[in-house]
Amino acid sequence: MKNDKKSRPAKECLADFFKEHGPSPVLEKFVQVDQVTLIRWQKTDQLPVGATAILVYYFLEFVGFSVSELDALDRNLHKVGQYIALGIFSIEKILQDIQASPNTFYRYFYLKDSTKPSIGRKVIFEMMVADKKALLPALIARKQHEIKSELDAEATCKDSTVSVKKDLNADLIDQFESACLKIIELGTVLLAGPADLRHRMRNKIGVGSAPVLHRAWETTNKLLREVKEVKEGKK
Repeated sequence: MKNDKKSRPAKECLADFFKEHGPSPVLEKFVQVDQVTLIRWQKTDQLPVGATAILVYYFLEFVGFSVSELDALDRNLHKVGQYIALGIFSIEKILQDIQASPNTFYRYFYLKDSTKPSIGRKVIFEMMVADKKALLPALIARKQHEIKSELDAEATCKDSTVSVKKDLNADLIDQFESACLKIIELGTVLLAGPADLRHRMRNKIGVGSAPVLHRAWETTNKLLREVKEVKEGKK
């Protein structure tokens, strides 16, 4: 988990998260979008808007970023947003209680073109969080632990995938070496045997539109030629 005390815009925090974790399935699940959307955000530095933006802001806060958009909020509105992110409040219910349009509510969370809640709405926000205030730290801690565990598991899985790829590459080389040794062994037997046996072999695997014997020779020759080109500085 990151411990970033410097308050920065969500755009910068999200870019840092992508550098460390990429388009993480953990983020995907939390903000309820698909991988294509995350990749677009990562490549274009775009930020979501509306309800998705709120989820992104609080996800970043839960993983340790100090997000400027949230730091600028009224204290009780900040808590209301946390309840939204935790799935305790729905935006629809909040809009009904404060009698506001979605865009009015979302603008509270934007740094640019932001609006501040009226005194009446601040009172409503305070009433919303009053009866659950004592539970909030424990709920946040549980969600942070859940996210951290999922990110750690994701990182372990990535490391295992890299390790498996390395093992597969080593296995591939071993298999190719065994195949070469087998060709030498069987080729030696064929060369020591009667000419008729070699003739039958060539008729079986050395003819046709894509003869196996010739293709095997061409592949091996390409590998040998590459070594020669590297030594001569052509690659």
